[in-house]
Amino acid sequence: MWKEDIREKTKRYTERMGRKLHKNTKTLFSAVVNLLPHHSIDDVRKIADYLEKELGTKVYQIAVHHDEGYVDKFTGEKVINHHAHILFAGLDEEGRSVRKKFTKGFLRVLLTFFHYIFLSEL
Repeated sequence: MWKEDIREKTKRYTERMGRKLHKNTKTLFSAVVNLLPHHSIDDVRKIADYLEKELGTKVYQIAVHHDEGYVDKFTGEKVINHHAHILFAGLDEEGRSVRKKFTKGFLRVLLTFFHYIFLSEL
């Protein structure tokens, strides 16, 4: 599914620009989001929806992990690393790189959005 979508976006770029996509253009991005134990895939979906809307991209996969971690060598306690992975297209619907949209302003707003989604629950 994602390969076909990337091919279509690359084709749109070529048609719009009259040249091939640069060979170093990142067509897939992966984001990792730190979570608290009570966060669910629904919380992460809100972030994915935000990325799709603001970047004009498509999220292909979300994976939430509440099962990875390590054993603290001093206390012997298991420490769980609650997190999620979001895999999304590196090209928007017109075939433009979403990387260029990762400005300081966008990232600042994104972090504020994360804060609203995750910390307002506390």
